[in-house]
Amino acid sequence: MLLVLVSAALHATWNSLVKSGKDRYLDTAGVLLGSSAISSVALIFLRAPAPPCYSYIAASAALHIAYFSLIAATYDLADMSVVYPITRGAAPALSAVLTALAVHEYPTPRGWLGAFLISAGVIAFTFQNHKSVDLRSNAIKLALLNALLIALYTLVDGVGVRRSGNAFSYTCWGFLIWGMGYVPAVILIRRREAIDHLRKKWKRGTVGGACSLAAYMIAMWAMTKSHIASIAALRETAILFGIGIASIRLKEPVTRVRVAACLLIVFGAIIIKMS
Repeated sequence: MLLVLVSAALHATWNSLVKSGKDRYLDTAGVLLGSSAISSVALIFLRAPAPPCYSYIAASAALHIAYFSLIAATYDLADMSVVYPITRGAAPALSAVLTALAVHEYPTPRGWLGAFLISAGVIAFTFQNHKSVDLRSNAIKLALLNALLIALYTLVDGVGVRRSGNAFSYTCWGFLIWGMGYVPAVILIRRREAIDHLRKKWKRGTVGGACSLAAYMIAMWAMTKSHIASIAALRETAILFGIGIASIRLKEPVTRVRVAACLLIVFGAIIIKMS
């Protein structure tokens, strides 16, 4: 549990690095480039994952590339303190449903209560912003779409890592492939600025990449020890870290409605973990 909480804090940290940058697509590329570089070195010392997980790594790569693209898009449209809790908060409820349907790990009644509280928190965020400009509404829609992608890749990776025989190798191969898919595409589209940006911001990318890799590696290892939905829910305590960083470091306004919604989401995640 302590390690998963560390994972949550690391996840919120690298998201804040992307949000605080001036170009979210290039900063996201920098994070993936950093994590891919670290992964490529780590793989020299790790044994290869078992062949039964290869198809899961491929499916995970497609989902993660879409996920990272949506992260950049949502941070261009709205504050981190708005879209981060929605994206991370809706994912545990969706993960619980998908896990039950796909691998028959059914939530208990208490688990469904936790999912309800998380959904209530998400609705509170949506209700607060329903009169906002169209860009904010689009940001909420993209955040919810990204929550679905999170639930999907959590299921895929939760099953895949169990078949890999080595959670660390599985995670490093995943990050290496995600980076190979995302970074060249961004460089091709933004060729004029991309190389210069990545060169100047390599320290940010390396720190963010290390945080991202470590956060997901811990989560993958934990999923080999416990239920997928439980780990997914506990990991969403990143919401609290995210709101704290958004308020202190990014100077974003945190209203009472946002705080109340965050508490609902976190309480729901805790209840799911305790179920």
